[in-house]
This record gives sequence, C-alpha cells and structure tokens, in this order.
Amino acid sequence: MARKQYEGYLEAAIDFLEVAAAAARMEWTVPLRVLARSLRNMLDGVTLAWIVDRDNGGEATAVLDHFAVQLAASARRTTD
Repeated sequence: MARKQYEGYLEAAIDFLEVAAAAARMEWTVPLRVLARSLRNMLDGVTLAWIVDRDNGGEATAVLDHFAVQLAASARRTTD
C-alpha cells in the first residue's frame, strides 16, 4: 500500500514539473525523475516534521524556500 501511495506522489510530482517547465518555456537540467523524487521526499519530510513538532521555529518555510532555489537552479530556458 505504501509503495502505491508513494508511486502516486512521484507521478504527481512528475506531472507538476512537466507542466511548470512547459508554462515557463524551460527545461530541466537534472533528470525529471530525480527532481520529482527530490520534490516528493522534501514535501514528505516537511510534512512529517510538521506533524511531529508543528514547526514552532518556522523552519518549514525556510526549507521550502531553499528547495525552490535549488529547483530553479536545475532549470534553463529553452531556445525555441
């Protein structure tokens, strides 16, 4: 059951990254599945940490911001 759940999360992340790339007219410089797994794992970790500690220090936003910078660094404009 957990495997199917995480496969679904992975597919959703792939879909999101494909749509984002098309909308921004860019491409990923890192394999899509690697980025999608990173996205899924980061969101899972932030969610689990929030369940445990309710993010009293506000670090979840900082983690999300940091990941956004990393994700942006993995993109480049297409030349079409």
